Amino acid sequence: MNELKKKWSIQTHWSKVLAMHTDWLISKGYTERMLESGEPDGRLKERIKEGITQAVQNTIWIYRLEEFDVETVGRFKEKEDTVVFRFSYQLDPAGGRLWLTSIKANLDATSLEYLIERNTPGQLPAASTVHKQLLAIQQNALLSRLYRETQQPPGEPVKKKKM
Repeated sequence: MNELKKKWSIQTHWSKVLAMHTDWLISKGYTERMLESGEPDGRLKERIKEGITQAVQNTIWIYRLEEFDVETVGRFKEKEDTVVFRFSYQLDPAGGRLWLTSIKANLDATSLEYLIERNTPGQLPAASTVHKQLLAIQQNALLSRLYRETQQPPGEPVKKKKM
């Protein structure tokens, strides 16, 4: 009976941790419906739960911090722009803690990464803000390229910088 109570307590704890992280994501617009991802409601939460479960299982015999990633997509501008979001987590199974450590976002060839201090919900950018920042980066790159092209003398090939 005591083992059953302990197991239930552990499951309840991780359920609360999952709910807290899900609430953070919802508050910033990271739900299937808000992102118009085309996935069923709750799928992102299920991916996080799967990550927690796998991370806990990976550390049953050896204590270590375990990391895992969860991806989803968002569609913006009447579904013209598709942003891929990757949430990186770190789990401390012995301490019963889960941290969102970063968010990576990609729109076409443009990418951004946001580093998140341990459990600091204020640092979690809204999904719409991430999309706007990705668009701004794309627009700035386009303007820079156009500016460089207009600075070339007529008939001269465009000089490309080596990276």
